[in-house]
Amino acid sequence: YEKYEGVLSVREITAVSKDPENGQVLKTFEAKIERRDHFYKTPQIKALKYIENGKEARTSRYDTREIEPFYPVFDKNGKNHYDLKIVGNETVSGRKCVKIEVIPKSQTARHFKGHIFVDPQKLEIVRITGSPAKLHWAMLHFSFDYHYNSLEGFPVLSHGTVKARVKVALFVSDNITDYTLKAVSNRLY
Repeated sequence: YEKYEGVLSVREITAVSKDPENGQVLKTFEAKIERRDHFYKTPQIKALKYIENGKEARTSRYDTREIEPFYPVFDKNGKNHYDLKIVGNETVSGRKCVKIEVIPKSQTARHFKGHIFVDPQKLEIVRITGSPAKLHWAMLHFSFDYHYNSLEGFPVLSHGTVKARVKVALFVSDNITDYTLKAVSNRLY
């Protein structure tokens, strides 16, 4: 966190948005994005390709729905934001991991609550599951399950899933969107 500003990645995203009442598909989309994740500020995202309902569309139509990042759990200030509790062991992607419960000290959208799975032999984060401690005002639900690889000892996204329910009166109809993410490349900057 002191040597670099963040991670630059290229990701492939597929998603399906459904009506929460009847399950009817409202929209499907695929995107290839370049994502600059800063450790402490909102990510910068540029769509490189966007396909909506099976048809190529303008990249400007891609809606990132991004929010500020969570306060990091393992940086020098992590203890100011979180309490950690080892709650067991679990095998993730063939690796024996320690399961750590992350308990936020404040209930804000910048605080994460959930679990981190760490390979104790290599001290590498393998998986993170959870949600914000407090949902952003436009979100009715947000949860994720991310899997990681190590890059120079730092965890970078390999693949994952996100489930989000968003409703903004007059702007975004109530919908549940299931996302699948896959990192094509990652590098620290």
